[in-house]
Order: sequence, then C-alpha cells, then structure tokens
Amino acid sequence: MSKLKIFISWSGEWSKEVAQFLRQWLPEVLGFTEPWLSSEEVEKGAQWPAEMYSALETTHVGIVCLTPDNIADPWILFEAGSLSKAVRRNYVCTFLHGLSNVDVSPPLSLFQATEATKKEEVSRLITTLNQATEEPVSSEQCQRALERYWPDLEGELKKISSKATLKGSPLLKRSDRELLEEILELTRGQLQNTNISRHELSELLHAIQTPLHIIQGYIEIAQELEPSTKELLQNAAKQVRRISDLLSFLMDPKSRIDPLKMGQKR
Repeated sequence: MSKLKIFISWSGEWSKEVAQFLRQWLPEVLGFTEPWLSSEEVEKGAQWPAEMYSALETTHVGIVCLTPDNIADPWILFEAGSLSKAVRRNYVCTFLHGLSNVDVSPPLSLFQATEATKKEEVSRLITTLNQATEEPVSSEQCQRALERYWPDLEGELKKISSKATLKGSPLLKRSDRELLEEILELTRGQLQNTNISRHELSELLHAIQTPLHIIQGYIEIAQELEPSTKELLQNAAKQVRRISDLLSFLMDPKSRIDPLKMGQKR
C-alpha cells in the first residue's frame, strides 16, 4: 500500500508539541500514513523553504495545528494558504487544541475543523484520512484502531494543556460582533448561491422563529418557578432574542434592526 503523505503545520511551542505527538500517533492508528513535520524532517543547515515546498509537492493531506497563541500567526496563515493550493481534493483541515470552532475566523474557519479533545471529531478526521488514500481499510478497522490509541492522544493533550496553562498562554475569544459579522456574511453568501425563492425563504425563516418563541415562553415560565437560576435563564432569553432579531433582519434587511448592535441595550 502506498503511503498517505500528511503535511502537519505548526507555529509556536504549544502547537509544536501537539504536532509532534500527532506525527507519532497517526501512523499508529493508520499504518499507511506518513506525516511530515518541519521540526523533525528538515535537517540542520538545510534550506527549509526548499524542503517545505518539496514536501508540499507530494502531500496528500494537510493538518494545521491551531492553538490560542498562534491562531492569528502570519506563518500559520501562510502555510494554510500553501496547503490549500498544493493539496488535491481539498484534504486540508485544522486541528484545534485549547480552541473551539467559534474561536476560529476566516480564512482558517473555511477548512474542516477537528476539536482535538472530542473523540467523535477525531474519529471523523481518521475517516477522512482513510478516504484520502487509494486503498482505504474498513471503517471497522479504523474504529478499532481509534479505540486502542485514543487514550494515548487524550492523555498527551491533557499534559500539553496543563503545561500551557502553567505558562499562562492566552485563550483568545472572538467578540460577539466578529461572530455576527461572519454569520451575516456566510448567510448572505449562501442565499446568493441558492435557488430558493424569496417566498420559500420567508416561510423557512418564520418556521425557525416559531420554536424560538416557544422556548422564550418556557424560559419566562421557568424564571418564575426557579428564582435561583434567574440570571442563567435571563442570559438564555437574551440569546434567544438575539437569534430572533437576526432572523428578522434576514427576512427584512431594510428593517431598522442593526444585527451588530442587537441585545446591547437588553
């Protein structure tokens, strides 16, 4: 069986440790994988740009290791862009440690993301790698291998996380404004590329609003019954209102509602 060559991108000590373990771990789960990591494969004194481009030429899959301290790193963006151009069939994904999907903004959020500590997402990554090879093994073999080696990955990621916490590595959070801007941009882009009629779209959005109104009613009732959880329920109600306002804006872009300011005075 030919080897599936995987280019693992990293930047910073935190993601380097994740990448180094991933380089060791992947061939244990899928024996046909051959990860390439610059810190391990490029010899001292070698011209690393030439080595990197040489590796990209034969790469089948790209994995970009993202952590809170490198999410906006220019080198990560450069390598991710290089991978997206070099890798066939768009087999490029991000491997998130210390981050969740909502913490990642474009262009990195356009790649399929895997949250490293979630077993079901790592399982999907393994399935993707298996599908990328010319001679995939059975899904049962993939699952058995993951079950066997998952504790090793889980344990190592916990160690890396603890070490990063002790060093005081920052955990970056995206603002509500950034998230809303991205949601609006992606939604408008999807609407422009769909054949759904304006009438059908209006009906769909109204259908989404209906359960939101029901949930809001339940929250209001629960607030009266459970005073101890009042603050939590108030926050939940606020988020429901914000989603409802966003849907209203999508149904009527000319409305006076500013989706980027909604909820600020509530």
